[in-house]
Amino acid sequence: MTNGMSCRARDGANINGGFLVGVSPADFGSEHPLAGVEFQRRWEAAAYTLGGGGFRAPAQTVADFLARRPSTALGRIAPTYRPGVTPAELDRCLPGYVADTLRGALPLFDRKLHGFAAPEAGGPPQNWTSTPAPRRRRCSPAWRAAPPPRCASSVGRTFSPPSGAFTPAARGLGTRAGLPARPWTAFGSPRPSLPNKHIFYIKTPFWRIITPEWGLLWSFTISYDTVKVQFCRKVRDFEAMARKKVETNISFDEMRQKYYVCMDYGLDETGKRVKKYKTYPTLAQARRGLRDFQTEQDTHQTVAPRSMTLDQWLEYWMEEVIQPNRAATTIYGYRKIIDNHLSDALGSVPIQKLTPQHLQQYYSMLMRDKGLSANTVRRHHDLLSCALHMALRQDIILRCPTERVEPPRVIPHEARFYTPAELKRLFGLVEGHWLELIVKLAGSLGLRREEICGLRWSSVDFELRKLHIKEARTAAGAEIVQKETKNRSSNRILHMSDDLYRLLRRERARQAERKLALGDAWPDTGMVAVDAKGNPYSPNAVSLAFTRFIQAHHLPKITLHGLRHTFATVASAQGAPLFDIGKALGHSTPATTGKIYTHLLDQNHTATLDRVANALK
Repeated sequence: MTNGMSCRARDGANINGGFLVGVSPADFGSEHPLAGVEFQRRWEAAAYTLGGGGFRAPAQTVADFLARRPSTALGRIAPTYRPGVTPAELDRCLPGYVADTLRGALPLFDRKLHGFAAPEAGGPPQNWTSTPAPRRRRCSPAWRAAPPPRCASSVGRTFSPPSGAFTPAARGLGTRAGLPARPWTAFGSPRPSLPNKHIFYIKTPFWRIITPEWGLLWSFTISYDTVKVQFCRKVRDFEAMARKKVETNISFDEMRQKYYVCMDYGLDETGKRVKKYKTYPTLAQARRGLRDFQTEQDTHQTVAPRSMTLDQWLEYWMEEVIQPNRAATTIYGYRKIIDNHLSDALGSVPIQKLTPQHLQQYYSMLMRDKGLSANTVRRHHDLLSCALHMALRQDIILRCPTERVEPPRVIPHEARFYTPAELKRLFGLVEGHWLELIVKLAGSLGLRREEICGLRWSSVDFELRKLHIKEARTAAGAEIVQKETKNRSSNRILHMSDDLYRLLRRERARQAERKLALGDAWPDTGMVAVDAKGNPYSPNAVSLAFTRFIQAHHLPKITLHGLRHTFATVASAQGAPLFDIGKALGHSTPATTGKIYTHLLDQNHTATLDRVANALK
């Protein structure tokens, strides 16, 4: 049924009202210019067939429509449509999303206007294709002075409008192109200003009511018994009309009898001003709320609302904070955690809505479902703590959620080291092997594998018998990176023993011979630890080769880093102070040495107790 330009007086017994459900080109199923026409034609044909032909309209009661059952009768409400209506099921002539939208709107609107979803109410589907043409009419003085009418509701009940709610319009609304300079004669003060697109054009004279609470525009013809309802496209336009400014940033809504306080947070990251509104029942409470908000702003206890997700913040943090200030290995580790775990689990959560509960559940999920160790999950916590504390400092969030969670406890690894006798046996077995230089540098000086692989001949002083440890060679995924040492304390100068001095001399001579033999094929890298072709070793390759060497010679299981612990153990057994041991290892403080190498403290503790026991004999 097409409801376009109508010349009816609309003075029947029933309301002529309805809901509008919008459709877009995406619903047409095609990008053809006439797809909308075909869409309309398809559903009008379905309605024609469902009505039984003869231009009879299919109709259904509200109760049957909400229950998804066909109507067999229309109850006590007699339709006025000619040539007649046929009880049916409107789902057969309406798109599914249109029918579902109507089912959701009817109960909602019934709560605002009781009776709109009455069981016996109903009607046929309509296709609104045009707007009634505006007309100009003059009204008699007697009509202007007439009292506000009593109007019929959607179910035929009468109600009296609130005092001052209805105002007569003296003239027509003009054309669609624009409104007259003074379209209203008695609308009250202040006179509202509505955009042209929100005006419902009908014949005049008429009565009009604006309901901010519902966001509806009611229009009443002078017959006093017909109601037209149209949803407003912008409810806020009508709400704002009912609010009157009381003080700066405080307004009063007469319909709701509430005070609105405007919380101005300033400009967001896009330059758009952010405002939030909060309601209060009294003016005193509104003033107190506004004052508290301004105090929080002055003391930096509030932040502007942002739609930024955790993923978006981590991307900014990685690009602007981490990449310029961290080593490649650190960047690689952080990126691996974010891409493999964080983005999927928490990436879509707005950063301002990230709670300690989110993080606690995330830690539990990593350990329970993915089988990660407590130490690995602790690295996730450290990353989040660093990133979110930066967000706190940049006024993105008000509190850091990592401060209110219980991260997994770090489980210290048991240190494995050799005794002096076992170390001597290892040194004997590795003689002549290409691992000899690497093993003796780790066991005699306590060097890290990255420091050994990153050592250059320019850092070897044969005259003074000194090694300057200032570079490291490490792996960031598949990429090998030459960088500075781990920290400032790791940049240190160590003395070479006679054995190391002779070993380094032999290795330098061997590389010189290989360079003469290969000529231009020899890469001039300047590295100490290189293979037969002059290529530097990677730390992972060295560790793997050492593990296989240990297994092949049936030695006690130990890693290449374990030789660093062995060095500290042997030095402690020889009476070296903890400070000197830490300095040789490149630790910043003796506390670091004691924390990492706890077996040294245990060894000293045992020796102390033995001396006390011997003294008491």
